[in-house]
Amino acid sequence: MLLLYFFILLLFLPLWAQDKCSRLIEPVKKTTESLWSDLGYWYVIGLYKTETQCKWRLSLDGWGSVGYGQITPSKLNWLLR
Repeated sequence: MLLLYFFILLLFLPLWAQDKCSRLIEPVKKTTESLWSDLGYWYVIGLYKTETQCKWRLSLDGWGSVGYGQITPSKLNWLLR
């Protein structure tokens, strides 16, 4: 019985993870097309999936990183000015 539960969980786990990122596809596609025409939006979605499983996070690395892609604002002072 436990083995059956485990296999059912494995079948539906990818569908559950996909739903979290699907709401980000349109805003990311619009932003990447306007800022970086040569960067595919799918690359950014893949980055978000890898970094935080498409959840808004604060500082998983201890350096003050924020957001879906764990961007560190203190390292981007030259860009933010």
